[in-house]
Amino acid sequence: MKQDVIDKLCKDFKVDSETCTKLENFYNLRIEDKLKNRYLSHVVSTIEDMINDAFKEKYIKPILDSEQYTFEQKRAVIRRSFRLYSIILRPIKGLNRKGFVQHLNYGSIIGYNPDLLDNDNDTRILIAHELGHILNLYVFQCKDTQNRANVFSFIAINGKDQFYKNYSKHFTYSSELAIIDAVFKICPIKKHEQMDN
Repeated sequence: MKQDVIDKLCKDFKVDSETCTKLENFYNLRIEDKLKNRYLSHVVSTIEDMINDAFKEKYIKPILDSEQYTFEQKRAVIRRSFRLYSIILRPIKGLNRKGFVQHLNYGSIIGYNPDLLDNDNDTRILIAHELGHILNLYVFQCKDTQNRANVFSFIAINGKDQFYKNYSKHFTYSSELAIIDAVFKICPIKKHEQMDN
């Protein structure tokens, strides 16, 4: 961060520069680095949600509709946040192929060998392809073919590209100082909530 940004953060949010630096380092080293390995994370989580909704309809709704369970038992089921299915992305060095998808009772694992893929874009395409196989099995419940997985790979990558080209500019700010002003506008700190250093 530039000094003028640190100064504004310290002044507006009543923190010290050490806090700013510590949080920026945490983001850069711990979060941003991991984000790079979460290829197509919005697509992955959306597909997970679709499959989870179908599983809940199949396995949880009958419990709620059943006369066999008490009101309190049903309420306990509703209160829980069930995750019946997850998609896990795993880089596997030494794998003798570019990638695969393995279906398990609780989800699917997409394994890929980063050494056999030239760059991050190739990895995104491979993961989108494997997601196509997952969709074929769990959502469309149709014959799972390489052709269908390739078509989904194209559609997913093209969709993300169109989003970046057409919409991502709406999510950016003119400067770091403008971001601070926007944060303060949306999340104002009342006097009694403000903590001094």
